[in-house]
Amino acid sequence: KDGCFEVMDAGSQLIVEATEVKNGEVVIDYCAGNGGKTLAMASRMYHYHGEGTGSGTSMCNGREEASFIIAHDIVKERLRQIRGSLDRAGIPSDDTTRTSTTSSPSFVTIKTTLDMNITLHEGMADCVLVDAPCSSVGVLRRRPSQRFALKEDSIVNYFPKLQLEILEKAAKLVKPGGRLIYATCSITKYENEDVVDAFESGDSFKSMDDWERWSFSDNFYSDNQNGMEEDKSHCRVIIPTRDGCDGFFIARWKKIL
Repeated sequence: KDGCFEVMDAGSQLIVEATEVKNGEVVIDYCAGNGGKTLAMASRMYHYHGEGTGSGTSMCNGREEASFIIAHDIVKERLRQIRGSLDRAGIPSDDTTRTSTTSSPSFVTIKTTLDMNITLHEGMADCVLVDAPCSSVGVLRRRPSQRFALKEDSIVNYFPKLQLEILEKAAKLVKPGGRLIYATCSITKYENEDVVDAFESGDSFKSMDDWERWSFSDNFYSDNQNGMEEDKSHCRVIIPTRDGCDGFFIARWKKIL
């Protein structure tokens, strides 16, 4: 109610950690939904100062470099809900609230693509998170009735096609040296590994000339990943029955400078 904290499943938090966002970056939450991960990334950017001033901005050639998140979703009502969450969390959504001094800088500004002055264009972002729409098989423990609405054709055909389309569009927004993270709350191979393979074999990936797989470090949730294929070191699967949280899949890449 007072915006002191947001409740988030541990698996969702791992997705945010996988982005490795830090202050001074431009970040796009491409399928923002209600903005839970948007707010979590803002929190991480505040706490991870890197080589910045320690007060929520980083320095570039003696200048303050502000942290900036753009939340995007095709469902406009979700973006309107994000706006309502910002005030409660104490995060400015208006550029006029950012001070130009280093004494009390605003640590991050969040905008949505509902804002008239916000447009998405190629090569603009340090990091793009694609938390893609999916069958939600990984969260059935929270929504058990959802199992009766699941259709095989949706899992095998509809969602993978949509997810690949979204991922390829989002990839264009990443600047050289930037990062792309793909995630779902599904644990089906069709929506996860198969989409990763399709993306890496498509024109957007350009046969590894523009992208490289961004492997997870050994200390990033490496437990129980022994079943993962050797060439999938840039992927992580989280299973509810094994890991005690909702089910998720994460894959990530870096765009080559």
